[in-house]
Amino acid sequence: MGQKLNCWEYMHCNAGPNNKDGNKICPVASNVESNQINAGLNGGRLCWCIAGSLCKEQHGTSGSYVKTNTSCLECNFFNYVKEQEKSKLIIVKPHKNN
Repeated sequence: MGQKLNCWEYMHCNAGPNNKDGNKICPVASNVESNQINAGLNGGRLCWCIAGSLCKEQHGTSGSYVKTNTSCLECNFFNYVKEQEKSKLIIVKPHKNN
């Protein structure tokens, strides 16, 4: 199926963790607790669950799953991840047990 891109790579938004252009780093890119979910770096393949993403500034969605899950679930990137992960797709962030 090819390379598994993170949202900042797929969307070409320059807000990934290795951003060297002086742009703001997206909270998705720095969300280490989501690292490797859906085979992504940090929250890069679970962006629809991470509040405060820069998608609103870049693409017109707000990045808050609770408020905008409909728009996120209609996003081309979400469908890209869904197609790659198939039955392994994780849609919501797993809760940690203390």
